[in-house]
Amino acid sequence: MSFGYDLKHEIISRLPESADLRKMFAYGMFIMGKHFSKNAVSLHTEYKEIADLYSDLIFESIPMESDVSITEHKKNNGTVVYLVDVADYNDRIKILNYFGYSGNELNRRIKLEQIDNMQKASAFMSGAFLACGSISDPLKSYHVEFVVDHMKLSQDFEFFMSEVLKKPKIIQRRGSYIVYTKDSSVIEDLMTFMGAVQSSLELMNIKVYKDLRNKVNRVTNCETANIDKTVAAASKQADDINYIFSTMGRDYLNDDLREVAELRLENPEMSLREMVTYLSKPLTRSGVNHRLKKISQIAQELREHKVKPTDAQ
Repeated sequence: MSFGYDLKHEIISRLPESADLRKMFAYGMFIMGKHFSKNAVSLHTEYKEIADLYSDLIFESIPMESDVSITEHKKNNGTVVYLVDVADYNDRIKILNYFGYSGNELNRRIKLEQIDNMQKASAFMSGAFLACGSISDPLKSYHVEFVVDHMKLSQDFEFFMSEVLKKPKIIQRRGSYIVYTKDSSVIEDLMTFMGAVQSSLELMNIKVYKDLRNKVNRVTNCETANIDKTVAAASKQADDINYIFSTMGRDYLNDDLREVAELRLENPEMSLREMVTYLSKPLTRSGVNHRLKKISQIAQELREHKVKPTDAQ
């Protein structure tokens, strides 16, 4: 299962027990659902458990005159979506009244005065996330968003989230308002706030893993770059040495330079630090480097004089 599924499952498993908090949980689901008016009260979700919970929470407190229908639809991409709908007009009015609405409101707004403590805020946030929230796979990116169809509602929710956590951002996408955050620390706090402690800990573990992986990659890339640099330098040194030997002969170099030159030709992969241990006389790494530079300088001077291999003595 996905990280998002596990998170929503954990939220459902930690449903509040008290009536007041369950009402706030239901309020979050209903006000942030697809429709919430006298004309339609409905929720669209990819999770059957959420569809069932949406229906069950209402039947706990309101004497409904008819059943809440749950229908299953399959999108073109194969994804199954559950549509929960309150078909009866009188039932819709009862639901609206239950949450303090008449049904004649011009805009869908959150009654923030009803969310008057942090426990209620946690319950409301949990319900809202089940209704319209989603989270990306944290192994790929850090991103939580709430898709809201009404501007005023999105602004109310932005304010609410700012009060209990940290101010999110809002963008418009395909006619909806997206309230989102990409701050991994805020996402951790959000999950903890909703009571999904296990998911929050899992995100922390993923962050540690990704940080360690990035550090290993940086070290590996650095080591690879150093190896590439060493190989390129050794290849250039070998070219210079071969040029000198083919044009002027091995004896053109003095004994010290010739020893380093021959060692380089015999061991093209050897580092300067390793070359030190194979020389007949003690020499530092910088000393070996100096002699190789001297050899390259000699080769350059010969090339400038256009000495050819056929000119070798």
